[in-house]
Amino acid sequence: MGETDLAVEALEQIPEIYFTKLSEMAFVVTSKAKFDAADRDPRNFSEEALEIFRYYDKLLYSHMPYIYEEAEKFTKAGLPMMRALYLEYPEDRNV
Repeated sequence: MGETDLAVEALEQIPEIYFTKLSEMAFVVTSKAKFDAADRDPRNFSEEALEIFRYYDKLLYSHMPYIYEEAEKFTKAGLPMMRALYLEYPEDRNV
C-alpha cells in the first residue's frame, strides 16, 4: 500500500482531516493541482466537503485584488511576498 493509498484511507476514516486540509490548501495556489486525483476531489468526497471547498475557494478569490496588488508592490521592491521576519524588522533581535 502506497503513501497515497494510506492518505486516502485516513481521509475516508477521519473526514475532519480532509476538511481541515481543504481550508489550508485554499490559500496555497499550487495546491489546486493536488485535486487532480479523483479520490481527493471534493466533488467525489461528500456534499459537506464540496460546501467547505466552495467557501474557502470564494474566500481566496475575494482576496485576489489584494494579493495581486501586494505581488506587484513586492515585485517592484525586489522582495518576496513571503519572507523572513528579519527582512521586515532588521533592528529587532527577537525575530
